[in-house]
Amino acid sequence: RPAIGELAPDFLLETPETHELVRLSDLRGQPVLLNFWATWCGPCRTEMPDLQEAHDTEDVVVFAVNSQEPDAAVTRFMEEFGLSFPAVIDRDGTVREHYGVIGLPATFFIDGDGVLRARNFGPVYGDLLADGIEAAR
Repeated sequence: RPAIGELAPDFLLETPETHELVRLSDLRGQPVLLNFWATWCGPCRTEMPDLQEAHDTEDVVVFAVNSQEPDAAVTRFMEEFGLSFPAVIDRDGTVREHYGVIGLPATFFIDGDGVLRARNFGPVYGDLLADGIEAAR
């Protein structure tokens, strides 16, 4: 599990629709809200509208890492919730393991230099979300 103040572990994962490979380090230069989630996770579903709002209104990249679900399920979920931020699939759970994620959701706030500035295990809402984004700026 990365510690606050350490470089966030880099990874290369695939998008569900186009199978484009996306690397976390490609997002350097901007703050990143890295969210681990699943379609079956109730708290994940609850926090998605807030994450979309942050994507739309804050100076932060919301980057969603799905936990080992089929491409079609992830794509349907993104469409159902009207989510426009990027999503990738952690097909074997390796990235989730590197980040020390045991339960979902889990959110990591990473600054423009790729350094972990805050994290939350469980849903982010209200001050948790705002404070994490501020820490990553």
